[in-house]
Parts: sequence; structure tokens; C-alpha cells
Amino acid sequence: MLPKYLEVKNIQDRDQVLLDWISTYGEIDVCTECKETSPNAYLKPDMSWFNSYDLDTELIHKLTYIYNNRYQGEHFYIGKGPVGNPAFLNENEYYNMPFSDDGFKLLALYRYWNIIHYFFPYHYVTDTEWQQVLRAYIPVFLNTKTRLDYELAFIKLIGEINDTHASTTVGFTNVQNKRGEYYPPFKTQFINDTLVVGDYYNPELQEPSKINSGDVITHINNKPVQAILDSVRPYYPPSNEVVKLRDIASDILRSNNKQIRIDYVSKHKKYSHQLPLYVV
Repeated sequence: MLPKYLEVKNIQDRDQVLLDWISTYGEIDVCTECKETSPNAYLKPDMSWFNSYDLDTELIHKLTYIYNNRYQGEHFYIGKGPVGNPAFLNENEYYNMPFSDDGFKLLALYRYWNIIHYFFPYHYVTDTEWQQVLRAYIPVFLNTKTRLDYELAFIKLIGEINDTHASTTVGFTNVQNKRGEYYPPFKTQFINDTLVVGDYYNPELQEPSKINSGDVITHINNKPVQAILDSVRPYYPPSNEVVKLRDIASDILRSNNKQIRIDYVSKHKKYSHQLPLYVV
């Protein structure tokens, strides 16, 4: 019904399209045993939007009736997972989502937004008010031109809740491919926003790498490390700065090339070097 909805020219036509859509699902019987949500419940269904957006009185009554007589038995879509987390049952995963279809992009955005809105107990302390997040990301998702754009938009959205437990798993291969398959032969970490070389995974690789543990990398491919750090921060969703910097440090020297140029400081002297990278 999305194409039909997008054709409406005024709010009267909009409300009629919605009423017609709701009617296709049939009548809802009166629920004689439905219980009201406890007034003490902090997380509860948000129906405040019924009285927003200049909805037609008939549409408000219809939505209110549906809510008051909603099914309250075992839920078809929502169950309880490990440690009490919600399990989202019987939802299509759309791994082969047609990327050119804006409806699927919006569906993904709406699903995630609603999961956080209704099941994440800390959405009221996010940096950006959660209602505003949805408004901000609708044009972002619709304006994505490639799968990589879409994946980056979603990672940035995930980062809005500042929770290390929120991460990506299946379906974000384009981001990983962009970051590269080749890695440096040593660990790195940020100390006060300074990128410091740590231990080598294989000591034999230190000789061709030139750089020593404790040296400070200042530029990567002629770009200041601080500028790179600022540009990628939104795409690392952890809940605190320490974990965010840890995750960025593990990726910042990745590349699809077998070597990258680095500028670094060792014993107060500046050096440049083509650092060899390796497949892990």
C-alpha cells in the first residue's frame, strides 16, 4: 500500500487510505477480558501519536478501538529470549532485499526504531531524543545510493543508542570489504587520542615493518590520524569512548592494499615508511 499512500495530496486522502487499509484486515471483536496497562509501568505502548498529525476523528476512533480490543494472549511476533530479552519471532529477514526498493529500506529503519522505542529501557537517555532520531534518518535511508551507503547509515543509526551490545552481524559485508582484508602485523591502541604501536603478533615481522612498540603513528596515507578518527567515530557504536577507540584502533590500519604509507615518531624523530600488511 506504500505506493498508493505516497500518491495522496492532502491529509483527508491520507486518512481515507489508512482507513481503507485497516478495513482489509476485517473486524475486531470486542475484548471482554482485556486488561489496561498499569499506570506504574514505565515502558508501555505509546499511543500519543493518535492525537497528532491532524488525524481524522474516525481514524482516531478506529485506532483507539483496535488498541482497546487488542489480542493479549501469546504473541505471534514477540517472545521472550535469553535473560528476558525480546525475541522477534516470525519476521521475514529479507537477506536478499531488493536494494532499489525504498519501502524495504524504510521497513528496516522502522523495525529498528520500534525495537528500541518499545523494548530498550534506556532509549529515554540517548544523546538525541528518540522521536527526533526517526525524523532525521528517514531522508538518510531514502538517499542511500549504494549498499555500502545503506550499511553505513544503519551502523550510524545503531550508534545512536550508545550501547556496546548493539552491533552488526549478518549482512554488513560491504563495510567489512571497504575496511579491507589486510592488517598490520602489530596491535595498536589509542592513548589520549594518540595512536600508539603495541606488540607484534609475530616478532619476525618487525624487521620489514621498521616501526617499534611504543612508537606513535601520526599520519596514514598522508592523512592525520586525528582527522581519520573524527571521520569514523559515528560508525563505531560502543557505549563509551574507551571501547570506541579500541575498536577503531583495530581497524584504522586495515586496507585492501598490501601496504600503506605511515608517518610516525620514534624516539623523538619523525619517519615515513610503506608499512607491509598481511591477511589474518
